[in-house]
Amino acid sequence: MSIRHSEAESPYQINFLRDSQREEIFAQGQIFIAQEQTRPLNEQTPLTPRIITLVEKLQTAYNTQAEAERQRTIASENLKQLYKKAPIIITKMWKSVTGKYADNPSEATRWGFKMKQRTRNVLRPQNADDRFALLNAYIAKEESQPEEERFRVPQLAEVIELRDRVVANTQAYQQGQNQQENSFEAIKKLTKDLSNCLQGSAIHLLGVEFKFDLSTQMQNWGYDITLKRKPSTKKETEPEAEANGDDSAVDVDASANGAVDIDGVVDGDSDEGDA
Repeated sequence: MSIRHSEAESPYQINFLRDSQREEIFAQGQIFIAQEQTRPLNEQTPLTPRIITLVEKLQTAYNTQAEAERQRTIASENLKQLYKKAPIIITKMWKSVTGKYADNPSEATRWGFKMKQRTRNVLRPQNADDRFALLNAYIAKEESQPEEERFRVPQLAEVIELRDRVVANTQAYQQGQNQQENSFEAIKKLTKDLSNCLQGSAIHLLGVEFKFDLSTQMQNWGYDITLKRKPSTKKETEPEAEANGDDSAVDVDASANGAVDIDGVVDGDSDEGDA
């Protein structure tokens, strides 16, 4: 959304950021606070305390999101290494079981392996889910055996460690993913609130501090102040207004006697689809 101040002697207009420009809005909030803190409390805008709170909450949300991303990345890398190690351990398991029951391969199914009925070949799993299921079945079978009857290669402790590390890192990855999504939703809501407060404070500053005489000094609060567009003919502006739904700006016009007429509507920019 943008507010265009149309007073004849003012060449400027103020442009607000879209809600989807989350990092830019956060940065502007920080600039706004820094400027407000140079002024006495009784001269700060009514929304300044709220803006300070929102910026603090956003900083926390961004920190949480970054930490969640680090957790997810570390867990992902660990899982890649574990998935490379799993076939090696499983091959040792397969050799031990099939070697002991070469004459009766169906016995291997007691340890979680699958057997092809036609060829009586004991199969090794080919995907992560099947490998994880085999590890669980193998561990359960070995733990039910007397210690002296358990296979020596691989050591049961090694198989358990592999399984447990897969579980722990899978959980860490999912937790990181969930936290990222939760933080993103919080950031969207906080940013929208901050954007509205910054817009409201701009109106306050424009009216109280600058007497509706738009000034580049508002850039000290982080606002984007630009030169107005040159007037266009009616034929040129009508198609543009129609294409934009005539809702992209709020025009603030000041007459010679100081009266202010605010026409237009607030931009309905939505942040949907930016996830």
